[in-house]
Amino acid sequence: MKTPLRAHEFAFYSESVKHIRSTAPGLTAVLAEKELVNRILKIVRLQKDDHFVLFDDTHSVKATFLRTDSPKSILISIDDVRVHSALTPTIHWLLPLMKREAFEESLYTLTEMGATSIQPLLTEKTGRMWLGEKERIRCHKIMIAAAEQSKQFLIPLLFPVCSLIEWSKSDSGQGMKIFFDASGSPLWDNVRLLDEQNPTQIIACSGPEGDLTSDEKHQLSLKGFSFCALTPTILRAQQAIAVGLGVLRSLTRKK
Repeated sequence: MKTPLRAHEFAFYSESVKHIRSTAPGLTAVLAEKELVNRILKIVRLQKDDHFVLFDDTHSVKATFLRTDSPKSILISIDDVRVHSALTPTIHWLLPLMKREAFEESLYTLTEMGATSIQPLLTEKTGRMWLGEKERIRCHKIMIAAAEQSKQFLIPLLFPVCSLIEWSKSDSGQGMKIFFDASGSPLWDNVRLLDEQNPTQIIACSGPEGDLTSDEKHQLSLKGFSFCALTPTILRAQQAIAVGLGVLRSLTRKK
């Protein structure tokens, strides 16, 4: 006899979590975010007794849909409230600006695979400008979408864009530093270092589409970055991020 397929449990980022999270499990609450309610009713089309998750930057709330309270609100039952558990080690990613599509794909990957924070970098080969607050808002929406789909609810902190030189001046010098580069040492050498040091903080970087310049790589070397080759083939910028972060999250363990 086949085991029944488990229904998909949707997750939604919600500004209301900061109010709902104080409701004890077993009690009800009203969700009155117009856009979110419309999405739940008209797009996702949740039905009575369907389970879903609401989350924000600090908490997640498991809930059950009870009924439509009004065109702009629904009544839900609170099933469980949890504080997000931070992934260890913390991974801070230096992300050079790329073409829009590649940059946004990279943000999505960094979010779903558990980066702690992201530092957008202007490099010598950056082919476009940062579009200020408008782009920051769009980037945050992309990271929210990644968190909703992956159920990895800890959205990375996105720092204001800066140059590599500016970042170097502000760097505290702490943590293990890795630059993923095709000319670097074999991955296995860096795996041994990860195992020996078991760092609580990692600062990782990968190049943009046109790579970093020799001078920029020299700056990273002076800051103590180990250069690590991921594969014998050339990876696209966003592929290097996925492979690199996957390696770091897979091979590091909790302290």
